[in-house]
Amino acid sequence: MYTQERVDKKNKITTNRVDGIVYDSILEAQEASNLTELKKKDEIKDFTRQFKLDFFIVKRKLGEDETKTPVLVCNPEDDERRYGLFMGRYYMDFRVVHNDDTIELIEVKGIKGKDWKIKWNMTEAVFGMDPNYFLKIKV
Repeated sequence: MYTQERVDKKNKITTNRVDGIVYDSILEAQEASNLTELKKKDEIKDFTRQFKLDFFIVKRKLGEDETKTPVLVCNPEDDERRYGLFMGRYYMDFRVVHNDDTIELIEVKGIKGKDWKIKWNMTEAVFGMDPNYFLKIKV
């Protein structure tokens, strides 16, 4: 259930709630409401809100070559995390697991800031070529 209520009429601050959870924007709350309905209808397996993505540059062996090459990765294992270079943290608005086990990462944006674009580019670099992931921006 989606509700919107005005907290302060003078400053026009609103609270957007879906099933008691407060969202940052009306668009984000509406998307949460849509995903909740899809889950109830068993059209998706599950969804997670504010899914954390930690980006690191780590050295990995690529192919049969023994030399390690720096690569951008997301949510690496603990040993890579310890020795890797932290590049940034990004909270994706929603992570949706579809019935065919593909994963959709959804970002709901009203305004696209400069910091957001950098983190979105890192997300595209890591997940863009993976056939099991779909990236979506909803404006």
